[in-house]
Amino acid sequence: ASLLAGADGLVPGEANIYPRLLADLLTAVRQGDLAMAFDCETKIGQYMPIQGWKSIHALKLLGKALGLMSDRVISPLPRLEDREGRRVIQIGASAGLPIPASWLE
Repeated sequence: ASLLAGADGLVPGEANIYPRLLADLLTAVRQGDLAMAFDCETKIGQYMPIQGWKSIHALKLLGKALGLMSDRVISPLPRLEDREGRRVIQIGASAGLPIPASWLE
């Protein structure tokens, strides 16, 4: 929505985890391909099922599984519950992220 309203770009945390998807979104908007842009936006929503403040920990957890960062968040940011974390990891793997098998057990 921001891009369609005239923003020059975005600084989405998801770009650290799904860089191609976010690059495709930006390209689609710039080319006026709204169908592709909305498809990318839909995928982002599917691949990041946790919304709100917990989404920060979700992104960091995926980043940790990929060997990019720790999953540390500071107070008052909330951490995911174990079941939520397992769900995020499973969805990330289903989306094609190269998550090691040890994270999927």
